[in-house]
Amino acid sequence: DDRQDQIIWGKILKFENVTFWGKIPPSKVRELSLQAKVGIIPFKKDTWLKEMAFPLKAFEYLAAGLEVVSTPVDSLLDFEGQFRGINRINSN
Repeated sequence: DDRQDQIIWGKILKFENVTFWGKIPPSKVRELSLQAKVGIIPFKKDTWLKEMAFPLKAFEYLAAGLEVVSTPVDSLLDFEGQFRGINRINSN
């Protein structure tokens, strides 16, 4: 629910090394990405998303040289050598 999401994001945003930029124009994405060290892909832990999602954003982050942090997504298992911490044991 929205209240739970707000609580979670509130905790994340308390870290001094996390910045939330909100909605930004596409022209600003490249500039901000070049400053980033990690790309975060937060999905709700949902069986459908875990089994059916194919987060193209994960590959965009890799191409930009970023580490990728994501909730488990089955489609990324085929690329476990590219993503740190992705393996068949931890994704279940």
